[in-house]
Amino acid sequence: MPTPSSMPLVSIVLVTYNRPDDLRRTLASLTAQTFGDFEAYICDDASPDPFTRPLCEEFCALDFRFRYIRQAVNVGMPANLNMGISACRGKYIANLHDGDIYSPQLLTRWVSALEECPGAGLVFNRYHGLDRRGAIANDWHVKLGPCFPGSALAELFFARWRFDSPVWGTVMVPAAVYSALGLFDVRHGFFADVAKWIQVAEVYKVAYVNEALISLPSRTVQPRQIPGSEWAHKRQVWAIHWQAHLRSGDRRLQRQVRHLGHLAFDALVTSFLASRRALQRRFSRNAL
Repeated sequence: MPTPSSMPLVSIVLVTYNRPDDLRRTLASLTAQTFGDFEAYICDDASPDPFTRPLCEEFCALDFRFRYIRQAVNVGMPANLNMGISACRGKYIANLHDGDIYSPQLLTRWVSALEECPGAGLVFNRYHGLDRRGAIANDWHVKLGPCFPGSALAELFFARWRFDSPVWGTVMVPAAVYSALGLFDVRHGFFADVAKWIQVAEVYKVAYVNEALISLPSRTVQPRQIPGSEWAHKRQVWAIHWQAHLRSGDRRLQRQVRHLGHLAFDALVTSFLASRRALQRRFSRNAL
């Protein structure tokens, strides 16, 4: 067990909501980290189940590095994350989510990557997606080096026909970056982290670890907790990209406008398919 540190190098913000079984596994993976100089804030977004709170209090009693913060009401992911970040004291702030499976080397690799890439505003890594049996089904990675200009990452956001962020919500960011750029914009809801990574990439370098340090469970085993319709999600993504376009001015104008057009078309197709499914269900009921 590491000794207490008045100023830990790393602060972890672990957001959770109504996933006590998955949360237990995630907390266990954090206690197994080879890098021990951290503090961890478990930010509970008012989970309604009866198990999350006692589980978190149990871990805090066993390990002085863990602190439990519970929202009085459900405020959504970005506001919950912002509250945790505001409490952090570390030089680096790691954003983590309940249910993900973390390698024991995660913090060690992230710290090394940031320290070997001066001027980096964030570090992320390769991901493995798991199927319902826990076997590797997907391998998400980017063909970039361990330290590259943020513009290279920004280009990836706008190079894809359909929106597909190369960075997930699990990254580590120097605290100074949040001081300079601000915290997450709650208006973007579940996609607020993507909006922030685009903004960071416009200003800073990016560090990357080409190792699958994080595995993501299948959505059939661990469903996503994103409120709102698919159409509303498309609108959020469109708004995020439009704001990035406004910040960039004439830079990448042609590519971004084309990308926004693709997003708009994709949203229309999504809306059409949803309407068709609704009509099919209606006719099926009438036929009975």
